[in-house]
Amino acid sequence: MTHCVIGIDLGTTSVKANLFHENGQMLQLFSHTVKTHHEEDGSAKQCPQEVATATGKVLVEAAQFAKKSGFSVRLVGISAAMHSLLVVNQAGEPLTYASIWMDARPNEEAMQLRRQPIGKTLYEATGTPLHAMSPLAKLLWMRRQSSPFLNQHNRYVSLKEFVWYQWFGEWVVDESMAGASGMYNLHIRDWDPLALSLAGIQRDQLSSIVPTKKLYQGVINSELKLAGLSDTLFNIGASDGVLANLGVGALDDESMVITMGTSCAVRLTAHKPIFDFQHQPFTYVLDDERYVVGGPSNSGGVIVDWILQQFLGSSVSEDNDMWKILLQEASQVDSGNLTFLPYVAGERAPLWNADWSGAWLGLRLEHQRSHLLRAALEGIVFNAFWIAGGLRKAGAQPKRLILSGKLLQNAFMSQLCADIFQLPVISCHVGDASARGAAKLAMLAAGDIQYHQISEGLPFEFTFPNKKKQVEYAEKYERFRSYCQLLESNLSASSSRV
Repeated sequence: MTHCVIGIDLGTTSVKANLFHENGQMLQLFSHTVKTHHEEDGSAKQCPQEVATATGKVLVEAAQFAKKSGFSVRLVGISAAMHSLLVVNQAGEPLTYASIWMDARPNEEAMQLRRQPIGKTLYEATGTPLHAMSPLAKLLWMRRQSSPFLNQHNRYVSLKEFVWYQWFGEWVVDESMAGASGMYNLHIRDWDPLALSLAGIQRDQLSSIVPTKKLYQGVINSELKLAGLSDTLFNIGASDGVLANLGVGALDDESMVITMGTSCAVRLTAHKPIFDFQHQPFTYVLDDERYVVGGPSNSGGVIVDWILQQFLGSSVSEDNDMWKILLQEASQVDSGNLTFLPYVAGERAPLWNADWSGAWLGLRLEHQRSHLLRAALEGIVFNAFWIAGGLRKAGAQPKRLILSGKLLQNAFMSQLCADIFQLPVISCHVGDASARGAAKLAMLAAGDIQYHQISEGLPFEFTFPNKKKQVEYAEKYERFRSYCQLLESNLSASSSRV
């Protein structure tokens, strides 16, 4: 019987199970949406049981499809969005919803850490930026709120750990996800004593840390057993950002990756951590010899969806034909002096402040929807270029740009990125790069493939920068940055008056 591999991605808006042939070809995709609950206090939460149910459902569907198609599921690998935190009791029952990366409530805790010498110490130990997204900041916020859930009897875990516990009955976390917590020390490869002390918790209230290539067998979940996965090897996997790099074959520091889903990230793979307290790039573990370094941004697909739904009456996901029409319109106009600051969801890199807000500047009566969208897409790419500038200052010298994610998989966005970055662009049409990375890491862990085989069979398309656009976009970028400086000054002034 022919073997197949399932790559699972616990994303922010949906959970996906991608079924891959052992030769790397994607056979089928299964997806289930999950709801994020937003409140006026800035919270962003998900129901852990809903996420666990959705994950089990797509995995069972993928396994059943494989069986009907004559495949045997040899491996399952798992990717997950970073920075979620929920509280469970000693029986493993959730006591809270999961606070996800968009939760802005711990912003003050994160900002205080950034202003103190201890913040630099923490950052250079963990490689995790000091931001409200961090589970460490969330625990500090809970402590300030005198939360009844912050006590010695409870456990603090991510959504991925909660799902894993449903399947295997063990509280374990891979090094990549542990790194995203802000409490994992990259130098000792263990929980950081200073971070635990600040959070007011003990190490036994966190999961046991295991390598990203750790394999498990023997699920205890009855539905997974009935789906024929009792003998399947499960790889603990890594975080979505780390695995997105692996999924597109970016295994060196000459390949810079932009991934755009709900959020956006700029990353490269390095053989050592990169620390820069001013720009705060993250460093997360891929394996014993590789790290993924970069900056995460809130300014991704969620911004485009917001614009389309609120102003243009469309959606990227629900009305793909309309999205193509709008994108075509945007590609035919010049935004001129119209500038968009894409911070309506606050921002992580490069600003590291959840209180930021967005704006169109330079609006005039002659501007139409195509101009609004064009300026918004340029603003999102300008922000990514700003993040890349921080990585360059930290020593990165990329020679190519690899794009992945639905919003980047079109000729206009490929050319826009090439022109702004002035680098050759490689568009990698792999569907969900994180899910593919999860499948590939599982195959690496099992010894089925080697690293030099990761890129085999990848569908690449090349786009080269238009040199004539270089000066134009350089001027637009400087205007973008100057507006950001004005907004930052305004925010600082407002904060000082409080």
